[in-house]
Amino acid sequence: MLPICVLYACIPLANSANDGFAHVTSEEGIRGLYRGFGAVTVGGIPATVLYLGTYEVRGTLFSGTRTGRATHRSMRVLAERLSS
Repeated sequence: MLPICVLYACIPLANSANDGFAHVTSEEGIRGLYRGFGAVTVGGIPATVLYLGTYEVRGTLFSGTRTGRATHRSMRVLAERLSS
């Protein structure tokens, strides 16, 4: 997770974002702000590669035809379905 997401998650436990920042850095140090970043990256990179790859392959298949909004929309929907 990004540092801002960690602070957002800490706000219910603290009075403000500043208190959350102070709590996280005092308990876990600066590295605590990046807690969960590895897990998000491990899950996000393959999904992004699959999304962009599907979008490109679908675009290549339709490269000879007229591509309009409907074609791009169908490419996006297919890519989202496969990557999630």
